[in-house]
Amino acid sequence: MKKVLVKKNLGKKVKKIKKYKLTLKVWKWPGDGAWHFVTLPKNLYTEIRGIHGKGMVPIRTTVYKTTWDNSLFPHTQSQSYILAIRKSVRNAEGIFEGDEIPVSFVLR
Repeated sequence: MKKVLVKKNLGKKVKKIKKYKLTLKVWKWPGDGAWHFVTLPKNLYTEIRGIHGKGMVPIRTTVYKTTWDNSLFPHTQSQSYILAIRKSVRNAEGIFEGDEIPVSFVLR
């Protein structure tokens, strides 16, 4: 996992935005539908929850060359966050269940 600090100039204030870069394994939600997810490491759950609080966390995500607005969802079973990989992204980038993919995101 790689963390990068990005500086944004907002008038006179400079805001540091942490960019997370990871390689994560794609898995398919059991049951109806074809939802595919990646699970973040548990240590990031603690860090992000400390910044954002409870519930879904809005993010800007990039997988390979595709970038979109998304959310991290708290996941009780893994005690971490999960991130849905849209079908349009999976199709555009040739992603399948079991693939390890590069995921980067910033909290919005």
